[in-house]
This record gives sequence, structure tokens and C-alpha cells, in this order.
Amino acid sequence: MIAKPTKHHLKWHAQEIGVIIHLDLWTFARSLEHASNPSYGVGTLPLKVFDPAELNTDQWLEAAAALGAKYAVFVASHGSGLAMWPSAADENHVGNTPWGKRRTVAGLSCDIVQMFRDSCAKYGILPGLYYNTNINYAYGVKESGKVPADGCLTQERYARLVEKQVEELWSGYGEWFEIWFDGGVLPPEKGGPDLVPILEKYQPNAVCFQGPPEHKNNLRWVGTESGRAPFDCWGACDGAQSGWQQNGGAGDPDSPIYAPAECDFPNRRNNTFQGGWFWHPESAAELLPTEHLFDCYLQTVGRGFPMLLGMPIDNRGLLSDAEMRQFASFGAYRAAQMEDALFVQVSAERGAEVFLSEPKQVAYAVLQEDITDGAKIRGYTTAVLADGEWKDIFSANSLGFKRIIKVPYASISGVRVSVSQG
Repeated sequence: MIAKPTKHHLKWHAQEIGVIIHLDLWTFARSLEHASNPSYGVGTLPLKVFDPAELNTDQWLEAAAALGAKYAVFVASHGSGLAMWPSAADENHVGNTPWGKRRTVAGLSCDIVQMFRDSCAKYGILPGLYYNTNINYAYGVKESGKVPADGCLTQERYARLVEKQVEELWSGYGEWFEIWFDGGVLPPEKGGPDLVPILEKYQPNAVCFQGPPEHKNNLRWVGTESGRAPFDCWGACDGAQSGWQQNGGAGDPDSPIYAPAECDFPNRRNNTFQGGWFWHPESAAELLPTEHLFDCYLQTVGRGFPMLLGMPIDNRGLLSDAEMRQFASFGAYRAAQMEDALFVQVSAERGAEVFLSEPKQVAYAVLQEDITDGAKIRGYTTAVLADGEWKDIFSANSLGFKRIIKVPYASISGVRVSVSQG
């Protein structure tokens, strides 16, 4: 039996490009050493450092639109535990920061989650949300959602805190397109929060990155933050949290669960501050060039799975000028490169054959399989008609939602896809 995507998986595939937006206490580290000053505890900083005086979510989403992003995931609470909304469940939220207090006194909202959603609506971008259930340095929770024995909370109290905060996020803002569970979720039988009932009550349609196995619209991690999917990558995997990186992130076409791979990577070299996910002035020169980003696009979207690019907000609360240029440059470059792409619908039974009325320049052939009933093609070869002859240019096993192939000829008159196994 072939694993079938849900309609929500299919909608997610079609978006192709997303951004994941990081802003946290770590953004305000004065130096790399300051970010891990032991006087604050490992990896934490006090609320008083959070002061993005020029914060503008419209600017973020305008940049995302220029990039070509169709969805955006906002990090509502990362490892520091700081909530980017005025949570009633905990005092560790933006309302208690210098920025939040000034906003409140001025009669303005300090709810960055709502501001983000409003900006998504303004720019026609689907909104997503990240909440880290596994790490919260404010309570000494450093991995897998496990509270240390000498922590200020019990495991049970921490689980209830997580439940309260995700209920606020999932019930108070409308429908989320995607929900991110970084590293999965510690299950209730091991002391973790009981999230499935809350998720199914408020956000049953959301695609969930590394979500609880019971959820029907899960995504898996591709297994790397390099912006590259395996050459042959499949939407199906075994569905268990331990199986998300099955076969090195490639999945398995014979596995029973459809949980496709999301390809997340930072917009700067990932050996920089906090893996490249957070802004820091000492890593400002490490932005990935346009051609590198396009190569990542070809090896993620071009292998059937959306790319999710990091967007680190700086200590002003803005995307930096250099990164604004980076995003706009990639958006324009990708559009130009794909302007004359030839789209070819491929059948598992019949393959495909497309003839052009006259020879023309085609930089890329974009192959697409209807995967509504699952990805059936398991082997194929692509040829182009160039100079009056059919010439093979590409062979692979997986095709899936989309495959983008570089055409190495100045002009072609046709494309043929021969399916050897389907």
C-alpha cells in the first residue's frame, strides 16, 4: 500500500518557499561570550536585555514576499523560554521586557504573535508558529522536555505550563498553517505535556513539523540544515519520531506513513552564532550568496520538498539592510532563472512526451507527478530533443510532487520522460 498525503500535505507542498523568523533574548547578546555567561545560566539572558525599539513585523513579511515565500513560521518561544506574547501562564514574556512595558504604557499591543499574523495577512503569506516544548533554559530544561532534579519546577508542573501556553497560542489567534515542534515532543507517558487533545481541538488542519505521531498532517526533518535534500527523497516514512531521519532523511517509498521532509536552513553559514539562526553583528558578513541560495532551492524544492529559510531579526527588531538585499536578490534571481521553465506532467503508467512548436531555450524542465494517491514513480529517465536527436539528461528514482532538472542545451524541441518503475 502506498502512503497518501492529506489535502493539507498537498497544500504545503505547493507553497515551495517559507521563512522561519527568529527573535529572542540571544539576539541581544553583546558578544558571543555574553550569550553564555554563567552568571545568567547556560545560554540565558535576563528579560531586561530585550528591547527591539524599532520592531516592525510588516518589514519582515515584506522581505519574505520579496524572497518569494508563501508561508512563514514565527518562533513564539525558543530555548530561552521567553514568550513572544503576553502569556497568562508565565511571567517570562515580552510584556515584562523594557520594550513591552513601553508599549503597554503607550496603549499599544506588545503581542508580537498577533503583530506577525496581521502582517502575514497583509502580504498574503500563510502563518505558522514555532514553540519549543523541549528546551526552556529559564527552568533549566535543556533537552527532550525533561526537568532537572534540582530544577525550580517539577516535571508535572512544567508539562502543565507547556499545555497552557500552547493552548493560548493555538486557540487565540485563528488557524495556523504550520506548527513547529523542534525535536518532537516528550510523550505524556514519559512525563511530557498531553498535546494531542489540544492540537486536535484547535488546530486539526495544521501541518506539524515533528508533531505527535497521532497527528495526520505531520512533516519530518530532512536530517540536515544545509539546504539540501537527498538526491532520491520520499514523502513516506515509518511515522515514528525515531524514524523521521529514516535512511539519512530520505524516507522510504514502502513505509506506511506520509510525512514529507521539510528542508530548513539558515540564511547565513551555519557555523556562526547559534547555528546561523539568530542575528549577531559578529556574523553579519556570513550571509549566503544568491547563487548558493538558488542551488539550495534546486536541491530542496527541486527534489520535491519546500525550503524553509532562516530570517534572523536584529536587535532593532528589523531584518538588516544586508539581509533585505539578500532576500530581494534571491527572489529576483529565482524568477529570472525559472522564467522559461517547461512544466511536464508525468504519469506513472505512461510517462510523458511533450513537443514544442519550434526549438526554444528552456533552462529547466519541471517534472510533476500527481501524488494525490501517493508517489507511484520509482524510476525514470528524462531525455530532451536537441539537434534532432533524443538525448538523455537525467535519471532518478523519486519524482514525487516536483523535480527540477537543468537542461544542458541551448535550445530543445521536446521532452520525454520514460518511467522504468511505477
